[in-house]
Amino acid sequence: QEWMENNLPKLFHDMGCIDFILNLLYQEASKIRGEDFKKLVREGRGETGGKTYIFERMFALRNKCGYSFKRDTNEITINNAAVFRSYINTIVDYLIKNPKTSSRTIESMSIENFLTDLETCGFAPNATNANATNTNATNTNATNTNATSANLRYSVKNRPTLKRKKIPPALKKLIDECYNLKENDSANAKIALTRISFECTLKFVVENTKNSNGQFMKDSSYFDPAFRKGRFTNFEELKKRFTSLVIDTGIKTALNDFDLQRSHQIIHNYHVGAIPNDAKTLCDNLVVLIDFMLEDESVLITSLDMSKL
Repeated sequence: QEWMENNLPKLFHDMGCIDFILNLLYQEASKIRGEDFKKLVREGRGETGGKTYIFERMFALRNKCGYSFKRDTNEITINNAAVFRSYINTIVDYLIKNPKTSSRTIESMSIENFLTDLETCGFAPNATNANATNTNATNTNATNTNATSANLRYSVKNRPTLKRKKIPPALKKLIDECYNLKENDSANAKIALTRISFECTLKFVVENTKNSNGQFMKDSSYFDPAFRKGRFTNFEELKKRFTSLVIDTGIKTALNDFDLQRSHQIIHNYHVGAIPNDAKTLCDNLVVLIDFMLEDESVLITSLDMSKL
């Protein structure tokens, strides 16, 4: 582990792959924190930028941060979208609040201690860090390296995992249908199903999750503004109130960023049809939210501030 911490970033520089790996990693991180993240990794000696080395050093603890890659294929995989999102949000907030953090800081305190600092700020890493299995020796011949780099693959989790017990068959079928649709063939339908899947999942969770007192969440006066008794559900209000219960800042941000009006406007605008990228992005962003909402009920309860109900 000590050897890997000291040599992994250098090895990737020597292989000529670090720029590709950083680029793929940063693409996903930028989706989460946008300009805040981009400012941190821009070149410069000022306190607000030049933090690239810090993210490189954290490669050694990548599995704890929700992602991994293999030296033999140069494939990057986001293994746990919720952990990865929390990691990016936490480290960005940390570096903004502690702008003097530099490569020297990390060298002096070690990446494990830096991870501990992130944990005190709310980040909950994966329990294991089996990175050593991904560090097999590779051919460093320049020609082979360039060929490999030109064929880098980037994979993320492309459908949610439903751990909740007693999920209604109709809800499961709806989610499966949403993720089975091909965005290139059915962009409008995929966007519509993405929104419907989110709304139905959210309503199921609020209506069927009990707090510590055995009361269903929906029966709390806290949710009254979201339900028009005997008429309809105000999903914007339901989403807002559920989001305010979420403890994890990464999930809270993801819920806030999931714009129901955006999908509504795309679906109902007959002047402009949806494009495949819109459908894919929206559906990909929903994965982490359904993972969270349809986690085992006992786990979900511990992730919500039930004292507000």
